Amino acid sequence: MEQFYVYALISEKDNVIYVGMATNCEIRLKEHNAGKSKYTKAHRPWQLFYKEFVGKSEDARKREKYFKSAAGKRRLKAILDNDKKYLVPCLTADAFSQAGIPGGTTKKSE
Repeated sequence: MEQFYVYALISEKDNVIYVGMATNCEIRLKEHNAGKSKYTKAHRPWQLFYKEFVGKSEDARKREKYFKSAAGKRRLKAILDNDKKYLVPCLTADAFSQAGIPGGTTKKSE
């Protein structure tokens, strides 16, 4: 079974943020910078500034959707503004929650 990451890119051209999911973020970044994606082609070059290991594709799709929401966009902007404080490669959603960082999954207490 393939394991997925959710990633966020920042356009060095115009500071647009792009969120996606992939099994290999570094290869996917090269594809974006090579112009293989219709949307991202116009905003090249891109820089990877965030990636999070999620696991299953269904979970990655949900996490990607979160980062495309207003709350998720605020979270990504906070990461960009405070990258030394928040940016931790491959941090899982549960690790976010346990660390008290907004945007992680939460478990209901029983």
